[in-house]
Amino acid sequence: PEEDNTQGERVAVHTVELDIDTDKIAGCLNALTDKNIALGGFVENVSRDYDSDGEMYYASVVLRVPTEKKDELVAYIEDNYEITDKKEISNDVTKRYNVTLERKGMLEEKRAELEKLLDDVELSASDKITIINEIASVKSELAEIERKVGECEEDMRYSAVKLCIYEPTGFWETFIPMFIFFILPLGAAIISIWRATVKRNRAVRARREQEAKAAEAARMAQNNSQMH
Repeated sequence: PEEDNTQGERVAVHTVELDIDTDKIAGCLNALTDKNIALGGFVENVSRDYDSDGEMYYASVVLRVPTEKKDELVAYIEDNYEITDKKEISNDVTKRYNVTLERKGMLEEKRAELEKLLDDVELSASDKITIINEIASVKSELAEIERKVGECEEDMRYSAVKLCIYEPTGFWETFIPMFIFFILPLGAAIISIWRATVKRNRAVRARREQEAKAAEAARMAQNNSQMH
């Protein structure tokens, strides 16, 4: 991309991602949703996961909060809940936004010029049809540009606070997977090494015993030969 030399105020889109541990997921979700609405925000989307007993064990929610209230909402969450992970992302969209606005202005000017041409009484029917089709094409592109401008402006006005809310895992819930995936394989490896070591030591000892017996037999044979 070409260097952006746009002068004036920069505009950015802000996102905060937080992982929360709480043993009251439903209460946490409701409290943070209410707090966000009180700050003038809204809920963009939310999902909940339940176990076989109907108990909620995980929830994720994207809160859109007015950008000037973002820090206040994040501070409230950090003060009231246990945060296990946090990530902040800021994307500068100044160039993209300004280019989109320029394109919108060009399309509006083009539409106005085409509509002005359409008022010419000397135009033939075929020329009018051509201009009408071109106006329709410009309007279609203009609608798409306006949608993009609207989305960009909303992203700038409302920051996204993405929350993943977990239920803390207990000792056994942590230990059992660790035991299965780490301790058992490690124990099996240690046993395998121990068995291999014992087997090798036995083989070495047997070989040494055989060598000692062979040496003893040779010595006895030599002594017998000397006696005769």
